[in-house]
Amino acid sequence: MAKIILFYGSFDPIHAGHLKIAKNSLNLIKGDKLYFGLNKNSNSKNLAPFLKRKRMVELVVKKEKKFGILDIKFDYNNLEETYDKILSFCNKDDEYYILIGEDQILNLNKWYKFNMLKKHFKFIVARRGNSDYDINSDYIYLDNKVCNISSSEIKKGKYTHLDKDVKKYIINNNLYLTKQIKKYISSKRYKHVVSVKNLALKIYKNNKDGLDRNKVITASLLHDIAKEYPKNKTMMIMNKYYPSKVNENESLYHQYVGEYLARKKFGIEDTEILEAIKYHTTANANMSKLAKLVYVSDKLDPLRSYDSSAMINACINNLDKGFIEVLKENIDYLNTKHIPYRNEYTINAVKYYLK
Repeated sequence: MAKIILFYGSFDPIHAGHLKIAKNSLNLIKGDKLYFGLNKNSNSKNLAPFLKRKRMVELVVKKEKKFGILDIKFDYNNLEETYDKILSFCNKDDEYYILIGEDQILNLNKWYKFNMLKKHFKFIVARRGNSDYDINSDYIYLDNKVCNISSSEIKKGKYTHLDKDVKKYIINNNLYLTKQIKKYISSKRYKHVVSVKNLALKIYKNNKDGLDRNKVITASLLHDIAKEYPKNKTMMIMNKYYPSKVNENESLYHQYVGEYLARKKFGIEDTEILEAIKYHTTANANMSKLAKLVYVSDKLDPLRSYDSSAMINACINNLDKGFIEVLKENIDYLNTKHIPYRNEYTINAVKYYLK
């Protein structure tokens, strides 16, 4: 007779706390298998897409022989069908357990068809320490000293308690990125970067060759991450990591510091994304298609105070040609306004694209 545990949750994302509870529960009952099940929805949470949460669980499960995924979504909007599917998963030859947190124990009697569940499952309650409720002998208690891990803190960018592959997946798929950038920029700047992202995706739809949608979103959202960064910290980063650029116009600093923050604070390692951030104001010679896209989307943001619809359409029709039009228009504007642009990257771009 096998001992099998079902562990349902949002797992948004799955982290070290979940894994420790799972392993300790298996050890406690000398269990044979633990299946993670994902909530399809929740009345109290805005969850990441189901398939992306599932993929993160899969990345962890494949590393543990006793872990598996129960491919039955827990649907709060259709509990009867969900319970029927879960019960159909069970067979009379094995012993089944449901793993819950101690915060759920006081509401167990309110669970849908709880009396029916008790006939098929034993309950393992993961405790976090001394509890003020009476111990009920009907349940198995797991005294679990779990590090204080908050999913909400992870979503803000604190990735300390994540499996390395889950962390990489979150970064590469820009999960939670919109939450994370808000602490760096004002609400007005946030509207701008979201508008740039939306425009970039609009142009991307007709220029997909050589572009990755996730990279488009990430680079667009992060392009102005240092625009409102404290001046003293900006100068410290410039002096230490970009000393050759300190003599340039201060309005350009944010693209360099933005590249730095993307690497150090957001874990971005992709050179294409980093270069798109680094050149989004100045442009440069021989730019990647992603860098061109972020450059034109920033310059043509519909929230700006001029009509950019003609050049937006040009970029939608052909990003490479549209980029050259936008670059030329920008250089003409700078010349007309007598604004110096004598920095290395813009000069390189002019020589390379506007021969």
